[in-house]
Amino acid sequence: MNSLRRDLRCIYADGVAASLMVGVGEIYLPAFVLVLTANHLASGLAATLPMLIGAALQLNGPRLLERFGSYRRWVVFCALVQSAAFVPLVIAALLGAMPLAAVYLTIAVYWAAGMAGGAAWSSWVDTLVPGSIHANYFARRNRAGQIGMVVGFAAGGLLLQLGSRYQEPLVLFAVLFGVAGLSRLVSGGLLAAQGEPAPPRSTRMPTWQELLTDCRQGSGRTLLYLLGVQAAVQISGPYFTPYMLGKLEFSYFQYMVLICASYVAKIVFLPMLGRIAERYGPQRLLWLGGAAIAPIAALWCVSDSMAYLMAVQIFSGAAWAAYELAVLLIFIDNISPTRRVGILTLFNFANATVFFAGSALGGLLLSLGGADKSAYMVLFLASSLARAVVLVWFALKPSQAAAALPVSQHIAATVAKPAASPVLRPAANAARSRDSVPAEVAAISSITAAIPAPPSGPAAVPSTAAGTVRGMSEGVPQTATAAA
Repeated sequence: MNSLRRDLRCIYADGVAASLMVGVGEIYLPAFVLVLTANHLASGLAATLPMLIGAALQLNGPRLLERFGSYRRWVVFCALVQSAAFVPLVIAALLGAMPLAAVYLTIAVYWAAGMAGGAAWSSWVDTLVPGSIHANYFARRNRAGQIGMVVGFAAGGLLLQLGSRYQEPLVLFAVLFGVAGLSRLVSGGLLAAQGEPAPPRSTRMPTWQELLTDCRQGSGRTLLYLLGVQAAVQISGPYFTPYMLGKLEFSYFQYMVLICASYVAKIVFLPMLGRIAERYGPQRLLWLGGAAIAPIAALWCVSDSMAYLMAVQIFSGAAWAAYELAVLLIFIDNISPTRRVGILTLFNFANATVFFAGSALGGLLLSLGGADKSAYMVLFLASSLARAVVLVWFALKPSQAAAALPVSQHIAATVAKPAASPVLRPAANAARSRDSVPAEVAAISSITAAIPAPPSGPAAVPSTAAGTVRGMSEGVPQTATAAA
């Protein structure tokens, strides 16, 4: 029992430390590139090109995990690599110069380590936390992680505002990245202190034939819809940071306030959205979220007023909270333990690919438009139009009928009749602990142990923090984000 308590405390604290790293370091990477290079396109691509390179590198993760022969050793190694990745960035900030290719490569190493470690961590933590406490434990852990990330982001914004006042923003970036690296180092120590009751399961990467077969099923079409949304969002997502800091000339404090508004909205609206999902089902919640996020980018074209943009950010946070919660519920407990690392590895790569494709298209539109304010308006309108097109396509390609049922009926339906998909297999254990927890907690429970979800979402904060693609609200600086 003492060992279990130690593990639970370390996992909890690790989530906070990893989230602090995200808030104070990862989120500010595009802003750092913008200050370092004064190039808006470079800042936007910093959000996605290094992530694509990192996603390609992490394809070797399952093979390396087998060589390490231990979840703990592999995940701790990945955490240390992530921590070390901030060292070159600190040096670059202090010197005031670094080749752009070197910056991108450093960030790519950060993402490769985060993604590879995240896939393994999701299987490891499943062996440490008893299934009977998944819901309440991971809900509390995620809330603490949310707070850690917001605190880190707010502190970073205040420091950068101070640095801009004294014309020394790069020095403050060095401080931020130093704190981020130390936070990840603490996280690595907490990971090393945890037990490992079972060795890594054998990992089998799914074949292309299995993936193509899956895309013909309802769950596969839903997955294609999610990837389509990611691509559409990335047309504008990576360029909100240079737009706010460059074209609108917002201070770092104003920038921080706008971003924090979306996080606060997520936290406030999540309990209500959980009840909606419980009553009407995750598919309807996905429709609600998808319809709400479609016009958000275009809303940025209406006014530059701080009060107006605050309202847009609050709406954006609520919309993305609905979308992210629905995604988690639809894929709840759908990945079997033996395939989890392989599936998440491929999913990381697929997401990174569509992220890069969307951002590259956005960068092309921005360059053709001369990167002036009107070009940004075209970018935002194009993103909203693409989101609407993907939503209409999804309407013409409905997913499985069971997904449209309320949560309790959805669980019963998936248990009674497993899906034909060879990759995404609904598991029968999703309903085990739901009767003993509130609806809004039950709505976000089981998947926390199966998939390392974003700190900005309602599930568990992954130990790696960069483990899988994170969904963030409109205007949130993009690194691996699903939306902005």
